[in-house]
Amino acid sequence: DIQRVQRTGGRVRRRLLMILFVRNGTNQTRVGLTVSRKVGNAVNRNRVKRWLREAIRHQGDDLPVGFDLVVVAHPQAANASYALVNDELSQGLKRMRRTG
Repeated sequence: DIQRVQRTGGRVRRRLLMILFVRNGTNQTRVGLTVSRKVGNAVNRNRVKRWLREAIRHQGDDLPVGFDLVVVAHPQAANASYALVNDELSQGLKRMRRTG
């Protein structure tokens, strides 16, 4: 499913992350995370994944309904704070709603 979203979905690019999205035809939203080795060692990748999961939880009801989302972390995310990652995700989702 992640590869399907990557091949066919729309993209919203931010400084710290990219959001890929495609409608899934249901009333559920599914979210996948991709944090590659380019982000850093295992400690940094896991920290970024924890921050992304928490930021997604923080969005809660503001997540768009009926989409499959893939959030791809850029290497700059390893040096950012949680607040900045959360803000980038929030701004990316707002932009996605306008384009999607």
